[in-house]
Amino acid sequence: MHKLEHLSLRKVKSRGGFTLVEAMVGIVVIGIVTSGLYALMVHGMRVAQWSKEEMRATQLLQEKLEKLRLYTWDQLTDTNTVPRQFVCGFNPEDPNLGGPGLPTPATVGASLSSWSEKQLVFSGTLDIANGPKDVTYGDDMKTVTVKVSWTSSTGLKRQRSVTTYFAQYGLQNYLL
Repeated sequence: MHKLEHLSLRKVKSRGGFTLVEAMVGIVVIGIVTSGLYALMVHGMRVAQWSKEEMRATQLLQEKLEKLRLYTWDQLTDTNTVPRQFVCGFNPEDPNLGGPGLPTPATVGASLSSWSEKQLVFSGTLDIANGPKDVTYGDDMKTVTVKVSWTSSTGLKRQRSVTTYFAQYGLQNYLL
């Protein structure tokens, strides 16, 4: 009978719960995994925000170039007709920035510093220079560079730009 008692005691010991050390190790492992998942989620949200900001900057660049296509050659070469600086908020319909009109600081009467305290602000410049000099038709072309800069929601200074050419008589006269 001594042998049966010994076997039943062994079964009771093998059915026992976790020790305190095993439980603490399990909690630490779960904590590390949870922290990693949290960090991954935070990074994913930050990347999504950066992507939204990049998309808005690209929209502004494209919008400025599309508006320039509507100007005549005389308007394009006149420094008073084409505004050389512009500002816009992250939301193009923001009434604090004048709605969809993409106002300049002069038209709104506010400084960029007061806008940037409220929200994410994109500021941009438009540079219209003479065309390339190494071609015969360079005098009939302008080099246009549009730059947009902003301070990201995470505090990083960001900038995007695009450079293109505008021809006085259209590209069709130069490609044939």
